[in-house]
Amino acid sequence: MLTGLFANTGIYIGGRAHQPTISNPKGYFETKGINNLNNRIIEDYLRWPIGESVRRRWSSNIHTDVRAYSYASPQKLHLKSIKPSLQNAIRYYGGREDFCYKDPRFCVTLPVWRESLDASVRHLVVFREPEKIIASFIKNGKDIYTPPLVFNGMHLEYAFARNYSRLIEWADETWMFVHYDQVISGEVAPDLERFCNLELGWSHVEKTLRRTSKADYVCRTGVVDDVYRQLCRLANYQ
Repeated sequence: MLTGLFANTGIYIGGRAHQPTISNPKGYFETKGINNLNNRIIEDYLRWPIGESVRRRWSSNIHTDVRAYSYASPQKLHLKSIKPSLQNAIRYYGGREDFCYKDPRFCVTLPVWRESLDASVRHLVVFREPEKIIASFIKNGKDIYTPPLVFNGMHLEYAFARNYSRLIEWADETWMFVHYDQVISGEVAPDLERFCNLELGWSHVEKTLRRTSKADYVCRTGVVDDVYRQLCRLANYQ
């Protein structure tokens, strides 16, 4: 929804956005170009030297369905030089005068992007309660895939903790953390507009829009609690 506000200003979001789905009728405001580029970066610099099927047998934190995004939660990031073609693609997208790119894969690929991005580029992290994020993943897997993807909830909890921990670690003065409820209420509007130096059309925010108002999922591992509290502190959200 927040990326949609940026898109409504006419800012470049990476090309033509994906079509809405039954799980997200308002749209995702992600694009094939950005998604595919991040997938190619991950395949290039996180490729394992052993077969995918063999690796899955020994990794308890990776989804077992071959269509799932297997690098959603790598335990370690081994950064190395990527192919020149990928570097050129990053320079192309990062060289736009004004842009706003949304992709959950940035929690893995962002260090590679930042090598080519101007120092003035801002980074915005929007988050919700972990159980709602996980419930949303599970719902999407059932709603938009045939046959459905059946995610392992505990694996998604580890993914939440690892991915957001990285974002917290990478953050500096060019970063802003925002809770979803702060967007719905509009309380973050003035600070966010100053942060990105852009006037957003907050009248487009539907205050009743909550894709997951009450999560059916309950976190079990306890690994997400500390990370979520850190996110709330960074967003000044009570």
